[in-house]
Amino acid sequence: MLNAFKSYTGKKYPAAYENIHVAYTHMFRVGQAMSDAIVDQFPEKFEGKKPSDMPKTGMGGICETNSSAILWSFFGFILASTVIAIIARRKSVNN
Repeated sequence: MLNAFKSYTGKKYPAAYENIHVAYTHMFRVGQAMSDAIVDQFPEKFEGKKPSDMPKTGMGGICETNSSAILWSFFGFILASTVIAIIARRKSVNN
């Protein structure tokens, strides 16, 4: 990664890209090795059937959010922007 930084600051962008790719590949392999070691050390924690669906974390996507809350937030932002613009205009007219 240090080589990538040096290449980037030296405006050698193709070399920086290649160095970033090499660093990513290296660290990905390290992550794989570590996860394999953890599974080998604690196999009982990873036995059994995989879950059939993703856990419900409460951090759902946009399709699961309350659209009225988004609309109220948007209108609140517009209202606040309008009030700020009116106050700024009145101050500039008074000066």
